[in-house]
Amino acid sequence: MRTPELDRMSAARNVLLTTSSADGTSSTTAEWVAREGDHLYLIVDDASETARNIKANPDVELAPCDRSGKAQGGTTQAQAELVVDQAGVSRTRDLLRRRYGLVWPMLDIVLRVTRQRPEHYAAVRLTIPT
Repeated sequence: MRTPELDRMSAARNVLLTTSSADGTSSTTAEWVAREGDHLYLIVDDASETARNIKANPDVELAPCDRSGKAQGGTTQAQAELVVDQAGVSRTRDLLRRRYGLVWPMLDIVLRVTRQRPEHYAAVRLTIPT
């Protein structure tokens, strides 16, 4: 189902993702997202703070942002779900590759050099309530 908020977030080149830990401490990261159907997808390291926070609390907040992570509009609430199976992660990587073109493989190389290996990736499926 198309919603104005889903359209707005999927149109953004970058989004701020705010997650909260079990004790309520929030953490915000700038992320690349790709849309498929009624969901947005992104990739995180499965041992990252973002992944741990989503496991503890799937309620997240999104806001469009620029490349440096400066918010470019209002926030919206979403539900996050970690997808750890290889098929889901590969599908998300393909979505991001299609959206970001040649920039995505360069980022993939940087992630590998910094020891964030593909086998440690988790996809995040974001659902914006209607």
